[in-house]
Amino acid sequence: MDTDNPNTIDLELLPKVIYSTTPAESKTFISDLKVNLEKFVLESDSVFVIGHNVADLDSIGSAATFAYVSEWLRKKEKEKDSTFDKNPESVYVVVNDWQSKLQSSVKKLMHDKCSSIRFINKYDCLRLLGDNDFLLVTDVNQSSRIALSDDLHRFRHVMVVDHHDVNAGTMHADKFFIDKTKSSASEIAYRVLASFGISCPKDIATAVLAGINQDTDNYEQKRTPALLSLIAKLMNIDKNADAYVTQILRSNFYTDMEIYDIILKCMHSGKLFLYEMTRTDSLPEVDSDESIQVNSTVAFLLNDKKSDKITLSKIANALRKYADVSFAIGQIDEDDKVSIHVRSNGNIDGGKIMEPFGGGGAIEMASAQVDQETPLEDVKSKVLSLLPPTRLVERTVK
Repeated sequence: MDTDNPNTIDLELLPKVIYSTTPAESKTFISDLKVNLEKFVLESDSVFVIGHNVADLDSIGSAATFAYVSEWLRKKEKEKDSTFDKNPESVYVVVNDWQSKLQSSVKKLMHDKCSSIRFINKYDCLRLLGDNDFLLVTDVNQSSRIALSDDLHRFRHVMVVDHHDVNAGTMHADKFFIDKTKSSASEIAYRVLASFGISCPKDIATAVLAGINQDTDNYEQKRTPALLSLIAKLMNIDKNADAYVTQILRSNFYTDMEIYDIILKCMHSGKLFLYEMTRTDSLPEVDSDESIQVNSTVAFLLNDKKSDKITLSKIANALRKYADVSFAIGQIDEDDKVSIHVRSNGNIDGGKIMEPFGGGGAIEMASAQVDQETPLEDVKSKVLSLLPPTRLVERTVK
């Protein structure tokens, strides 16, 4: 348990988590999620949807979709029941610091495709918050990663919908819906929308596609038949969706160049490490390293200049193009922590490696934070010790 954060929960005390870990469980998962979402949305005075701090395309895409579904449910109920007294327009998406920290692509998506969504910041939310309100948390389950971490107790109901597993840093909530088989929170949100029989507008379809694009690294990861079918469906709803997503991602050009500049500087200062990794638990006894077949390449970047989580996340993404598993480790301004971000091709479970640090995530994408006093080299050594039984050969990167 994260003893530094009173809002986290002992996993033994966690309410039953509804999981979807196989395609066969998916229908039941969506059905249970649909029932609980409708119940909370219709009985609460206001609905607030929040994703993680420094929102990305998946956080915004899923939040906008859940907000659209919530407003649709309240309008539908008002049409059926004239005594229904909940305001359909009292549905908000809480996003912190979008003027200063969000990437250009995220801000453009909010402006271009989510203009009907009521975006507010944390302080607007607290001003509007009453005694009978519902908070839906999407694309995150760690208390330390949402702007309202200190105010969860003020909501009558809190529900978490995520595609990352729970861990010792998981927040307090009434219900948890975790689907680790899905590519993104945006995919889950769309499948909930479809389960209600809601006709998906073009803008929401594009927002969902943007979220999926980001969390699958341009549709390269988690390429299941179901996901490819959904991508085709979204592109059919808005014929220009894919071109739009490509366009807004190009708006990150300067940010991307900054990322590669950091990688080059770390490489020249000896802070970029590359390992050839062979699993020793499947190797016959050999005397010569020359006979060992390399199974995976592991990259580590240690950034000793303070940055932020989104920068480290993008560094890990960039390195993943050249290694099977990549780790970006560095100091961040937020909370004076050292942040670890891992990207994996699936051979190594990134989420499991982050759990001992109090973090977690999916197999392909995970993160954690540790105390700032911890030297970056020590963090790297601990990560190396958590890899599967391996024989590691370090290669010089210059």
